Amino acid sequence: MFNRKLFDKFKRLGFTEYETEAYLTLLSHGSLSPSKISSTSKIPRPRVYDILKGLASRGIILEKPGKPNTYSPVEIDKVMSILESEVKDECERKLSLIEEHGKFLKKELSNERPKRIDRIFAIKNTKILVDWFRISATRAKTHIQIISTFDRCILPRAFRNYLEFAKRMKHKKVKVSYCLSVEKWNVDELKKLSKFIEIKHLPKEYRVGFYIIDGKEALIASSSYPNATYDNGILFRDNVLIKIFQEHFQRICGKSIPIDKRIKELS
Repeated sequence: MFNRKLFDKFKRLGFTEYETEAYLTLLSHGSLSPSKISSTSKIPRPRVYDILKGLASRGIILEKPGKPNTYSPVEIDKVMSILESEVKDECERKLSLIEEHGKFLKKELSNERPKRIDRIFAIKNTKILVDWFRISATRAKTHIQIISTFDRCILPRAFRNYLEFAKRMKHKKVKVSYCLSVEKWNVDELKKLSKFIEIKHLPKEYRVGFYIIDGKEALIASSSYPNATYDNGILFRDNVLIKIFQEHFQRICGKSIPIDKRIKELS
C-alpha cells in the first residue's frame, strides 16, 4: 500500500490511479512482468497491458522484450523532465494553432464589416470582475490605481499571493497606487506590501471598488450591502470618462494619508 499523498500528487500531474499504481509498484519492486505487476498491485489483469504500453510510450517506464516482456521505472527526476517537455510541446502546439487559424479568422471577420465600438460594459458576475482585474493588471505597462476596502478588494482574490504580484509589478516598473482602510487587523500585511507599491489609508466614507489600468480601462465595483463580495461592476473604456475617474482618484488619494503615518496613529 502506498501513501495516498503520493497518489494525490501524481493525479495533479495528470496520472490516472492505475498509472500511478503501476509506476509506484515498479519503483518499489524493480523490473516486473505485466502479470506480476497486476498481482502485486490493484490493477486488473485486462487493464495492465494498456496502462504499461501507455507509460512506456511516454518514456516514464522502460519495456524490455522477452517472454514475457518486462518493465522497469525511470528515475523520478527523469519523469519530471518528461512531464515538463510534454507541457512545453502542448503549449507550442496550441500557440501554433492560434497563430495559424487566428490570421485567417482576423482577416475573414474584419473584411468590410462595420466596426462597433463599445466603451461601457455592465458586469454582474464576481468571477468576471476578478478575472478582468487579474488579466488587465498582469498586462499593465505603466500604472495601476486602486481605491477599495481591503476585505472586499478584488486584488487579494485575483492573486492568491498578491505580495508576489506587487513584487512583479515593481520589477516591471509599473507604479501601483493602492488606497484602502488600514486597520490593526491588516496593517502588518499591508506594511509588507508597501515595500513594493504605494499604500495610503482611505477615509471610511469611501466604500466603492475603483480600479484604473494604464489610464485606458476603469472599473467601478460595488456591493449591494455591507460585507458582501463585489457582485456588480461597470467597465469603462472611454477616454473622457477615464480622465474624470483619474482626477477623482487623485482627489481621494490626496485626502488619504501614507501608511507610515497611519501606523503611528494606530500605535
